[in-house]
This record gives sequence, structure tokens and C-alpha cells, in this order.
Amino acid sequence: PVGRACGVVTADGSELRARAVVLTTGTFLRGVVHVGRESRPAGRFVSTSEAVEPPSTGLAATLGRLALPLDRLKTGTPPRL
Repeated sequence: PVGRACGVVTADGSELRARAVVLTTGTFLRGVVHVGRESRPAGRFVSTSEAVEPPSTGLAATLGRLALPLDRLKTGTPPRL
């Protein structure tokens, strides 16, 4: 139906149909990691590694095209040393 979510398409192109879809984007939606004076798109660092998980940029772009509001809540997470 038009104007209604009826499933999701995953990053690998798989389609999952559903009667309802609940988005719980967490901190990965347009996520950015700050290290010192450097910032880069990322979800989070993988433990014991310099690798990072990717942010949800595709989902953010799709939600923006649908004119849905995108905003960020202040998490209050302090800088880590």
C-alpha cells in the first residue's frame, strides 16, 4: 500500500515483508565517531581493533526522501581517555 511500510530491504538486498515495521535506529543513524580532532562516519569501534562498524547512511537517506524528521538526542556520553 502507498504511504505505509510493508517490510524492509536489507543492505544485501534481501526483502523482509511484515504487517508492521518498527525502526529503532540507535546511534548508528548518520553516525559519526570523533577521535581527537578527527571525525569520520561510523557506527562504533569494534572492540580490540581500530576497525569501525558502518553508520546507517542508506536508512537516513531513505527516511529523508520520505520527508520524515531526523534528529539526534544528546546521549551525554563523556569523552573517553
